[in-house]
Amino acid sequence: MGFLSKVFYNIGKGVTHHPFIVFVSAFLVTMTCGFGFINFRATADPQELWVPKTSRANIEQEYFKNHFGSFFRINEMMIVPAGEGKDTQDIFRPGYLHLLYYLQTAIEQGTIERDGKIYRHDDFCYKPITGEGCLVTSPMGFWKMNQTAIPKTADAVKLDAQCIPRADQSGRVCFDRIGVPVQVSAIFGGTTCIKDDSQPCAPCITDASAYMVTFLLNNNDYSNPIAEQWEKEVFIKNVKTFNQFADYQTELPKGLDDYNTTLYKQLESVYNQTDNSEMLKLKIDYLAERSIPDQLGEIGDQNKNVIFLSYILMFVYVGLALGYFPSFVHNRFILGFGGIMVVLMSIVIAIGITLFMNIPLSLISSEVVPFLILAIGVDNMFIIVRAEQEVSKDVTVVEERVALALKEVGPSIFTAAFCESLAFFVGMLTRVPALESFCLVAALGVLADFLLQITFFTAALTLDAKRIRDNRCDILPCIKRKKKTEPRKAIVRSLFQKYFVPFLFNKKTEIMVYFLSTVFVSLGIVA
Repeated sequence: MGFLSKVFYNIGKGVTHHPFIVFVSAFLVTMTCGFGFINFRATADPQELWVPKTSRANIEQEYFKNHFGSFFRINEMMIVPAGEGKDTQDIFRPGYLHLLYYLQTAIEQGTIERDGKIYRHDDFCYKPITGEGCLVTSPMGFWKMNQTAIPKTADAVKLDAQCIPRADQSGRVCFDRIGVPVQVSAIFGGTTCIKDDSQPCAPCITDASAYMVTFLLNNNDYSNPIAEQWEKEVFIKNVKTFNQFADYQTELPKGLDDYNTTLYKQLESVYNQTDNSEMLKLKIDYLAERSIPDQLGEIGDQNKNVIFLSYILMFVYVGLALGYFPSFVHNRFILGFGGIMVVLMSIVIAIGITLFMNIPLSLISSEVVPFLILAIGVDNMFIIVRAEQEVSKDVTVVEERVALALKEVGPSIFTAAFCESLAFFVGMLTRVPALESFCLVAALGVLADFLLQITFFTAALTLDAKRIRDNRCDILPCIKRKKKTEPRKAIVRSLFQKYFVPFLFNKKTEIMVYFLSTVFVSLGIVA
């Protein structure tokens, strides 16, 4: 370590004698890397995050996309009885079908406004048959989305689902309004087949405890922005309106202020009919194409406040712990702020370089890396400051003291940073895009943090040590105190030296530590 110690000593001498040049250089490098944010792109697409580019599934999907177009945007909802123990009740009955009709109509006829134009489901839905309407798989397909065709009794409803034409019936049965066969397996859940003995070879009578309705939308660059808005303002909004009756997941997405009152009144009228007095309340679980990205974005928005608060608290903690609080002179909040700046600059540099490489950010990168760099950065701050404090009092020149401190701890900080960044670079060998992005940002962040610690923070430590030498106040260094005071003894350090260290190295304590360690390791292996 002699060679490294000499290198870090020379670095310390150079940095401490030219602190302002170091500050300007660090800010210029950070600003240059910050231009990478021009290419900023954060992705919440699950496939882009977790499916390797070179995987067979991704290659085949790209082939399909290039030759046949992108797969559909799928918006699906599952309607089931609300209430504990009622989820197996049969809902394939007239009253529930009327509820479904009003809901499906509200979704299909709901409009959005974008760029001065009005759009509805018909404008961007998937139409498999030229000249016909949208493909919507729904139990209402049995009656071609005609409310007046819904039978009055449950027996008649189930008879129609047997797909046997009545004597007085013309046209094809079990084909929806656009001429596509009704797929029973795609529209019902929790089905029970009840044997029909009314005639030979008759299909079974269907009981169902769930309706499944699927809206297929075109997936292309032109219609996707419109479809995303429709999914939020029409599809999800009407689902939330429906769920009000069961008081189930009724919170509206961010940006929506009210429910569909027209739909609510229509549903209420069905529930209030005398024939439907014993109807169960229904609830909907849904999955829109935008649901997962929305959820990831919501989590990210929630964590922004946590990240901000953690940095504020860490700044306060560092300011208190680095110095000797309370003291006008020996507090070190300015130095703590410099340490937090090192962390923030490291993050900007790491993310900026990643974006220069046109690698999109993932939630992991943007949420985890700031905490990781903060933890590493704060740890190194304490190591460097403590090393400077441990330098002999005979050395009075501030620049020399800081250089000797860096000579002492620089090699160990370098070794730790090198191993940490190397581990993350090795982690980039993974084929999972989200982890690859995270490992790259983390590795670059650790390296940037190390370089700024031995330059920017060391320069800040030099100036702060000179401030203390000149008896100037922390935060307001322009104010010079007349009476010079010595720093009080560090309370935490004193407690460890006086109580914890003797206790830890007591023979009984050592035996207990070894015993408990063995027990916990054994439990971990067994588990």
